[in-house]
Amino acid sequence: MHKIFHGDSLEILKTIESESVQLIFADPPYNLSGNDLKTVGSKTGGNWSKVNEEWDIMSEDEFLDFNNKWIDLSKKL
Repeated sequence: MHKIFHGDSLEILKTIESESVQLIFADPPYNLSGNDLKTVGSKTGGNWSKVNEEWDIMSEDEFLDFNNKWIDLSKKL
């Protein structure tokens, strides 16, 4: 009855039966990579740095397009 899906959200969301989902937990790319920004000793949560991974680097149009696609697919479920 309960399933966890792991993979490309745009592909997985297309395969799920309509009105069969109660919760979608999303952690999409935030498009924050690219600059080598690092903070050491931040007062808001300690040390952190950007992901700097290929999957998190996109233009503003690509970022908006990706998010609009997964949100639209999710609304149909």
